[in-house]
Amino acid sequence: MPAPQGPPWLVAQLKPNGLKAAVLNLERQGIETLMLWRTETIARGRKFFDRQVPLFPGYLFVRPGVGAPWRSIQSTVGVARLIFVTKDHPAEVPQDFIDALAARCDGDGCVQHDRPVKVGQEVRITRGPMHDLVACVERLDGPSRVGVLLEIMGRPVRASLLQRDLESIEVTLRTGALNGKGASF
Repeated sequence: MPAPQGPPWLVAQLKPNGLKAAVLNLERQGIETLMLWRTETIARGRKFFDRQVPLFPGYLFVRPGVGAPWRSIQSTVGVARLIFVTKDHPAEVPQDFIDALAARCDGDGCVQHDRPVKVGQEVRITRGPMHDLVACVERLDGPSRVGVLLEIMGRPVRASLLQRDLESIEVTLRTGALNGKGASF
């Protein structure tokens, strides 16, 4: 859903627990806001619950209206400050970056991990009782299910999970010896 070109997107750092107040007051001023979410599994006792948490905790994308001053954002309730490049110029987020993030979101602004996984790839489980465990993709069981192999209590365990509950792990090594080029492993 590419947005029309207009004023640039900026990044506002929020005060602790200031998200609701910031969004409410920014929108009252006619400033567009964008908060992206991800689903996280938490354990309470023996039960597991999914909850929505910010993709970038403590930060909010904001876009002032045409001709609206960005300085008013600084004094908005819930906002700690704007992120700046120089003393008088706030950091602008490229529209392509915002469009790419928005394209991966569902209707509620929750980012979906829709990258296809490959056999032999390492993945992190993002939901359910095995959340935050690392597994290796063993087989693809159709368009939405993936067979993985993980280690629990020192033993290999096979499991079949939904692909949306997996996140690919990519490690990038950046050193001066590579002349600024990264090497992916």
